[in-house]
Parts: sequence; structure tokens; C-alpha cells
Amino acid sequence: MPAFLYYLEIILLPVPLAATAFGLYSLLKTAVLALIRERKIGTELFISIAVIVFVLGKKYVACSVVLMIILIAEYITSASGEKARASLKALIGSIPQTAILKNVGKEQSVSITTLTAGDIVVVKTENRTEQRP
Repeated sequence: MPAFLYYLEIILLPVPLAATAFGLYSLLKTAVLALIRERKIGTELFISIAVIVFVLGKKYVACSVVLMIILIAEYITSASGEKARASLKALIGSIPQTAILKNVGKEQSVSITTLTAGDIVVVKTENRTEQRP
């Protein structure tokens, strides 16, 4: 659809160029920083080169559409990563901080940091009352 509007001259050339420049900035910045700081060539560098080649070849609409698709994919990847990190933090936060240590027939609640190899711990199930329909 955007290509159709461009070719009918409803969307003028500066619109896809501005969109390309806006999208290329973050990719190029990430690529250059990774190259300088980590000496790493990532996908951002290759995408940036491809976008520049598109612009030099005067394929402005194709360039902006491809760049938009790539940026959406990167956003989805980033959002998925953030969701996974949040889930891991919640899981780590649910680890009990105390344990029931069994020592010479007695049970004692102790911090898990004091446990050593060979300690015997008691594992109990939670008393949950489930309501069934």
C-alpha cells in the first residue's frame, strides 16, 4: 500500500526518506558502538549497509518498508526478552529463604545460607484447600 501511494505521488519523497533516516539512526548507532566497544560485527551493521545501498539505488519505499519490518521484529524480540527477564526475577524471588533442618531427631528452622553439604532438610507440602466445582 505505501508503494502504491508513493507512485501515485500522494506520499512525497521526503516521507520515506525521513522514515528511513529515523529508523537507520538507532541501527547505525548500535552497530557502530558494538563495533568500537566490543569489536563485534552484528546484524545491525549488515542491515545498515543494506539500507544505505537501498537509498543509493533510489529504492526509497522498499527501503523504508524493509527497515520498518526489521525494526518491528527487533522491538518484538526486545519485548520478549524483557518478559523473560521479569519471569526469571519473579522465579528467583519465590525461592524460600529458610529451611527446616533435621538434626538428631529435632527440627529447626534455619537460613538456607547456613546449610552445608550433608545436612538433612525436611520438605513439607503446603496445606492448600482446593475448591472443586
